[in-house]
Amino acid sequence: MKFSDFKALVPRWIFFDGFGAACRVELRFGETREELGPWIEAFTPVERTAWQLFHNPRGNLRLFAISSFERFIVEAQQYLEDPDVFAKSETYAVCMALLKEHVTFPHSGFFQFKVQAVLENEDMAGLQDAFVSSVQAT
Repeated sequence: MKFSDFKALVPRWIFFDGFGAACRVELRFGETREELGPWIEAFTPVERTAWQLFHNPRGNLRLFAISSFERFIVEAQQYLEDPDVFAKSETYAVCMALLKEHVTFPHSGFFQFKVQAVLENEDMAGLQDAFVSSVQAT
């Protein structure tokens, strides 16, 4: 066997760079409901190393979070007429738990989150705000 035969076992990162995220979750924080700071990305990409081919819990968590929020957007679109039902859904609960348990809140107070996605009727030029939450207490 030649070395080139083993290249198929290791992914080329360049291939994955060609795909953008299907959605992005952003947060902003504040000490009061009226004064929230700038939007920051909630689940930032993980730096790639050779070790992460075998052990990558942060990367796996990010993939799970992104796929959960993709489902979140689909369900939110279905419940436009009745947002109270959506707020009681399992998907909403999972996504809120992901935010509260895996994102470091800089201080107690209030936060707001939004999910940006490539919407079905839009071109692939960029992400659009698909869901913006109300301001909530941390």
